[in-house]
Amino acid sequence: MVNVVLRQNSGRDGKVRELACTSLNERCAIKMDRPTYEEVENWVMQNPTGDYSMSIATIQRRFRIGYQRAAMFMERLEKNGIVGP
Repeated sequence: MVNVVLRQNSGRDGKVRELACTSLNERCAIKMDRPTYEEVENWVMQNPTGDYSMSIATIQRRFRIGYQRAAMFMERLEKNGIVGP
């Protein structure tokens, strides 16, 4: 049995995904890097939209995550005073 790990750039966000397989013939499981709160906070602090506004949808698109996770980040950003209501 052979362990194979293939790395591939997943697109414009520069994240790397790994395909972990026990052999080349076996179906591979995809592991995406999940953003941390600190990564999201740092990105929001850079004012990427240029107009000092931020939305859940913007976070979703940038980090390629679902609504629930983006909403959790947004709530935490608001709680910490990074964004307003």
